[in-house]
Amino acid sequence: ALGSGPGVTNNAGSTVEYYGGGTASPIWGTGYINLTVTGAATILQTGATSCAVSGTLTNGGIIEINGIGGFTSIDTLTNNSAITISGSGSIAAITAFTNNGTVTISGSGSIAKYDSAHGTFVYSYASGGAIPVLDGYNDIEISAGSWATTVAVTINHNLTVSGGSLTTGADQTVSNNLTVSGGSMTANANLTVSNGLTVSSGSLTTNVNLTVTNALAVSGGNASFNAGAGTTD
Repeated sequence: ALGSGPGVTNNAGSTVEYYGGGTASPIWGTGYINLTVTGAATILQTGATSCAVSGTLTNGGIIEINGIGGFTSIDTLTNNSAITISGSGSIAAITAFTNNGTVTISGSGSIAKYDSAHGTFVYSYASGGAIPVLDGYNDIEISAGSWATTVAVTINHNLTVSGGSLTTGADQTVSNNLTVSGGSMTANANLTVSNGLTVSSGSLTTNVNLTVTNALAVSGGNASFNAGAGTTD
């Protein structure tokens, strides 16, 4: 599969497809009209190459931003599988994004837009940092690193802390379930869980008000509800 490069022109309406398994590293070429990655075993790595997709990028394999490169712009991004940002590169601009799979931040790079109605976003970068607001999240998981919020982040479905740590510094609402299955979570502002809260391992500490609409279950780990906390509807 070839992108635009010496002697190659991608005309209007054209599509370049990477398929058949294996790893394409780095991506060839810097300019695409439509780009498709097909097959769960097909891995497309950007390496040091920065490229643009003026039409639609459809991912059914694995796209990895594993170096300083990435995508300078994508008009329409549909992720049906996995996107991993393990390097310092980024997906700098997206006009429309549908995430039916998982986006994982395991490096210092970033993504400019997110789908708040579908899919899962995982933060696993060992150095952690501030959770960006983006366009809000559907499911969000903290699995490694020390992460924090200073403003409220929209979470339209579930929040899971499975490793690392999460500290909230602004009032936070989780629209469905909050699960702590490892690592730690500390709420230094009001925390509202619109469905259930489960602590099965790790720790949860709330230092202001906690509101849980349905079941609150602590089957393992530690849960500390401090002054002003512990309100359950």
